Amino acid sequence: MKKFYLRLVEAPRRKAVCEKEMRYEIHSEEKRIADVFYNMRGYCVNPGIPYSDGSFLRLPECSLSQIRKEIAASNREHKRVMRLITPEVVKRVFNCKEVEIHNNGIWITIPQSGHWLTLEETIRLIKFASELK
Repeated sequence: MKKFYLRLVEAPRRKAVCEKEMRYEIHSEEKRIADVFYNMRGYCVNPGIPYSDGSFLRLPECSLSQIRKEIAASNREHKRVMRLITPEVVKRVFNCKEVEIHNNGIWITIPQSGHWLTLEETIRLIKFASELK
């Protein structure tokens, strides 16, 4: 993981022949986590826009600009929550020796290995840190 942030990406290859509107995907860590498709009156997000606590915001049919606004709000919320996390909290949750907190993620070193926290591990850490505050 380099960074938790959401971004909207065009997905022309996922578009069916009969579809007139472009399909999109929401990516995090270069993985597709949600599909955005046009449905009669607007775009739908399946399963929803993820927030840093693991919940999903499910929107009714809406415009792409509304989806972009919600993605930006999710990214801002994640940055706010990441300020609560200290190296001591990370060491307590993951029982690791060294922790490096960067703007683009959290690096932990467990004996014999080190890695960036995955999205699931970050969600677990955020839930723990928000319970402490």
